[in-house]
Amino acid sequence: MDQNLYVQVFVAFGLNNYNGTIDLISKIFGDKSNKVERQVNIVLLNQRATSYFKLQLFKEAFKDIQSSIDMGFDLKQDEKLLYMY
Repeated sequence: MDQNLYVQVFVAFGLNNYNGTIDLISKIFGDKSNKVERQVNIVLLNQRATSYFKLQLFKEAFKDIQSSIDMGFDLKQDEKLLYMY
């Protein structure tokens, strides 16, 4: 994964730039050459879901949460991932 994009995601999210966060994460997921670990995918999906939620785009937020569950997200095992950002 392009480390610069990853940093940009965390900066945008930290500045409450939710549209920017969504765009950057979508760009990361759209680039099939990016090989992202499961834990990173879960963090990114949760950040994008939170961004959608903050913008009151609830259907999109639900889809990202469902995607993280489909990837095997387990709250007991992965709870710490929710607090990384």
